[in-house]
Amino acid sequence: MKTTGSPYSHSLGLCLGLLALLAAPLQAQAATGISVSVDRNEVTIEDSIRLTVTIEGSRNATPQIPAIEGFEIYSGGGTTTQFQMGTGGSRSSISQSYILAPQKIGTFTIPPFSTQINGTPYQSQPFRVRVLPASTPPDQPRSLFIQANVSRTTAYLQEQLIYTWRFFRASSVQISGRSSRVEFPPFEGFISQQLQKQREYTTTIQGRRFSVTEFRFALFPQEEGVLTIPSSQLRVEVVQSQRRRGNDIFNSFFQGQQTTPKTLTSNTLTVEVQALPPEPENFSHLVGQFNVQSSLSNRQVAVGESTTLTTRISGSGSLKGFSAPPLSQLEGFKLYQDKATSNEVVQLDGVRSSKEFRTALVPLEAGQFRVPPLSVTYFNPLRGVYETATSPAYSLMVRPGSAEEKLNLTGASSLPASKSAVEMLGDDILPIHKDASLLGSGLLGGDSLPGRAATLFFPPLLFGLLWLLRSRQERERSDNSLRRKRLAMTRAVKKLKGVGTSATDQVTGGSTVLREYIGDKLNLEGRALTAAEAAQSLQNAGVQSPLVQTVTQFLNWAETAQYGSPGSVGGTTDSALNHVHQILTQLDKELPS
Repeated sequence: MKTTGSPYSHSLGLCLGLLALLAAPLQAQAATGISVSVDRNEVTIEDSIRLTVTIEGSRNATPQIPAIEGFEIYSGGGTTTQFQMGTGGSRSSISQSYILAPQKIGTFTIPPFSTQINGTPYQSQPFRVRVLPASTPPDQPRSLFIQANVSRTTAYLQEQLIYTWRFFRASSVQISGRSSRVEFPPFEGFISQQLQKQREYTTTIQGRRFSVTEFRFALFPQEEGVLTIPSSQLRVEVVQSQRRRGNDIFNSFFQGQQTTPKTLTSNTLTVEVQALPPEPENFSHLVGQFNVQSSLSNRQVAVGESTTLTTRISGSGSLKGFSAPPLSQLEGFKLYQDKATSNEVVQLDGVRSSKEFRTALVPLEAGQFRVPPLSVTYFNPLRGVYETATSPAYSLMVRPGSAEEKLNLTGASSLPASKSAVEMLGDDILPIHKDASLLGSGLLGGDSLPGRAATLFFPPLLFGLLWLLRSRQERERSDNSLRRKRLAMTRAVKKLKGVGTSATDQVTGGSTVLREYIGDKLNLEGRALTAAEAAQSLQNAGVQSPLVQTVTQFLNWAETAQYGSPGSVGGTTDSALNHVHQILTQLDKELPS
């Protein structure tokens, strides 16, 4: 069956066809491409530019963002799409916003942005923008700014300088901390050390209240000439103030805080570094202000005993690489240098350093000796001259020592690895017997069960005991401290019996025996121990506090009695050795062998 349309349907189709023919060229003539615009062409180093990229002819195309010299690019937080349809045809576009944060001053080119629409490439036109220095109104400071300064603009090599960096923020300005970032300069030509993490306080400038964040660095110049400290940069997000109307409070809640990035730049600094004047022969290569202090643990000792000379160098400046000053003109002594200890205190006004050197002096002969002073020559940059710090000299009385004390000066008596000590324990070769009757039932219990058990287990047990004894001897031979610990009490008791009967001998001998016992147990130089050092060592070893206090009281009392009149202190010297023996017995229970 054939169907024909009405005259009205033919007329309607003809109209639609004509509209389509008219619309086609109009739609083809719609604008297609990519364009870039900015809200301003001039900006200060502290402000930012809002850049908008618009793509016409598509709602799905994405722009290719080029690298832009002199700027960092951040998302502007907005994308807008449009679609229009009218008698002239349809039109679609998409716009994206970006923030350009200036990094340096000058004139820069915004290069072309590119995209593809239906497979056809498009590019925007390049244009130029100008970045100006930060401007400060003459009547008041800016709301946000940073400052940098150095304590001295002329300095000597290795002189300590203080670099101070401050960020000022007016109380009316709110900063978002989610993306704040500071970049300190590299300090080329200096050794730098940060003095603090940060310091917060408030100040008033020309009637305006500012919050201040401060950082400090100690700088030690390493090169002569003019050294440049480049400017630093701080990137912050400034919260935009918004007027809320009607339901804007809800929109602000859902959209989050609106912020604007700002880049703050500090001033550039220069330091003129001078060489040091001609150095004296005994220059220690220290630059700063220093002093020398010293102490001598005992000023009356016997031959073979030791006294400890402690020297402390301290001051404002660096002590890294500084070695112990030489101790000259001290003949008739053996010197034992301990490892130096260093300490560094970081303060707002710079770094203060100290270094302590300990030397054990062991006299080889009796007499009156003079421990010479120690001198350190340093360069004082504040005065521009070399100065010398000197410790005091000490008078040391050395009494004659016993034969045993003199033998102690020979040091360790371990044999070379290729030899071993031989001790005759007894004869081990017996006459040869030919009579087999000796192998009868009487040997090791005969045929009884205990006898057979002894015959079976006695040889392995004897072998095990001998192996343990030999292992112990080998350990003591390789580690002399183990033997010292094991024999500490035996030696102490033996030495107590050999102490003289005079009051001085009782006090001095008892103190020496106690300090040597502590040294043997803890593998220390016992004779050189002071009362405080002995107490600290015992505490570290886990000795109970009351016993440590008893040891400290006796050693202090013995030192007072030794250098003063024995009758002028509490207690009697007659009971000194008994008291020492009691202390040794208690210590031996708490200190492991």
